[in-house]
Amino acid sequence: MGIKPANLDLVTVHTYWDSSESFTCPLCDQPLEYAYNDGGRLLITLDKPLWVVSNYYRCENSDCNLHKAFPMVHENVLSKKKFGKDVWEQVINFHFNRHLDYKQIKGVIWDVYKIYISITSIREICLYFKTAGKMYTNKETLKEIRKNGEIVLSLDGAQPKKGNPALWIFTDRISGRVLLSELLKTAPAGLLTEKMKNIQDKYKVPIKAVISDKQKNIVNAVKLFNPETPHAFCQYHFLNHIMEPIVAKDSHLATQLKKEVIKSSIIVNQYKGTLKLNNPEFNKLYKKFSPLAEELLNAISVKRKRWEILPGSEIYKNLEYILNKLEHIPPPKEQKTQRSLNSMVNKIHDLLKKHGKSFDDINYLLKDTADLRKILQQDRFKAKNIEQKVRIWVYRFQQRLKRNRMEYKPENLKYVQMDYNTPLNIIWQQWIRLEHSYNPGLYITYDSPKIEKTNNATERLINQTKYHFRKWLGKRDISDEFQRHAAEYSFFAENGFKREQIKEVLWKFDTAHITGLNTQHQAIQAIIRRKWNIRDENSGNIEKLVENLKIL
Repeated sequence: MGIKPANLDLVTVHTYWDSSESFTCPLCDQPLEYAYNDGGRLLITLDKPLWVVSNYYRCENSDCNLHKAFPMVHENVLSKKKFGKDVWEQVINFHFNRHLDYKQIKGVIWDVYKIYISITSIREICLYFKTAGKMYTNKETLKEIRKNGEIVLSLDGAQPKKGNPALWIFTDRISGRVLLSELLKTAPAGLLTEKMKNIQDKYKVPIKAVISDKQKNIVNAVKLFNPETPHAFCQYHFLNHIMEPIVAKDSHLATQLKKEVIKSSIIVNQYKGTLKLNNPEFNKLYKKFSPLAEELLNAISVKRKRWEILPGSEIYKNLEYILNKLEHIPPPKEQKTQRSLNSMVNKIHDLLKKHGKSFDDINYLLKDTADLRKILQQDRFKAKNIEQKVRIWVYRFQQRLKRNRMEYKPENLKYVQMDYNTPLNIIWQQWIRLEHSYNPGLYITYDSPKIEKTNNATERLINQTKYHFRKWLGKRDISDEFQRHAAEYSFFAENGFKREQIKEVLWKFDTAHITGLNTQHQAIQAIIRRKWNIRDENSGNIEKLVENLKIL
């Protein structure tokens, strides 16, 4: 029997039989009787500590399974646990959904709720949920897969670090659920085939189709599993390969433009215009041109956004925009200022002229790839129609190559590693070869709506699992913890568990164990956020420059 602490503020809560069906046994309908209580126990909740007294009852029928005394449990109590279920829910949410490490969770719980919880307790709570959460998702997945009656399998693998075992995840794209997650040192076709057979045997439903990024071992595994199974190749990976030479050229262009702009004297010496007047390094010329320096820094602060925004091309357009603005500024009266302005105009003009061909090549190629993306996005057409349209797209390059008397037949073309120097003719040849290579599985999805066009969902899930460990462990090497825990974490890494699901898991399962590393919270440095899209949003810097040239 528990002994209540001498704490006047400690509220006592009793648990009672509470049923609308009257005071009768739920199994045999015989009367129940009060047996005893456990004397009470301390329960720490987020709101306040409670002294919870559990009452025990038993059925008067000696043959009933409930004749042995059973307790009425408080809604916030976990069996033999010091902390209430709400504390557990918050710890789980912080770790699995917010990616905090154990030390950070300990600090937040204390700062917000004034509750001391040890790192050991947090570790045990997290392992409980890692194991229990997987059991929960397994049961839910089994139920949903059986209901659907078929599986569209997506699979992919990735290493946390080169030379380490890779995390392989097999997901069903109809339900969006993880079917299997394992770390494999190697993944030959035979082993992947075995895993696919295990999945089909476990869920007792057929694998109707497979989608992958066209890795050779996966292609061979599907053929071994069942040559008749449709195997769709990820369109995202196909388009990514198509875009590789453009991205290489654009990245080089962005690097060169940034390098030249950063070397400009008005940027290198910008700080001299911000000094006090009595400072010997103060220079009023750089104060005049400070808005232009800021505008140039805006112009080069572009970040790539998949295929929509390419930094090199955008920086080039931004510099064109700035040059046009500068050429229309009224000439300053001061000769030194005039020379500095002319020098900057000439520098930008020469820079654009120097890299004009690269910019033109990138845009020429982008028009071709935009046509391809439009074709692949036309879901209303059947596979045969889409394939025919892509073949017309390919024919465009074959004709160009024929005019240049170069090889244009895909079966005669070999793989070439491309970079920013790759000529357009070679890029066209590689595009022809790529379409020919992806052709067997590129168009399947148009005749089978259940098959997604990409396997990005599985790849994203792997990356989100890695993200969790990087956030959890900071700058430390994640490979050890990844190997130890990634397979279980991946089952709920994609969307995390909602609070209602966390509650359900905590009611259903018992404890487990976890081990992990902790790192101190990394400080976040303040940075200047610059708007690069100056062509669409006027920053006002050119107007400030004009005013400075008039006033100073």
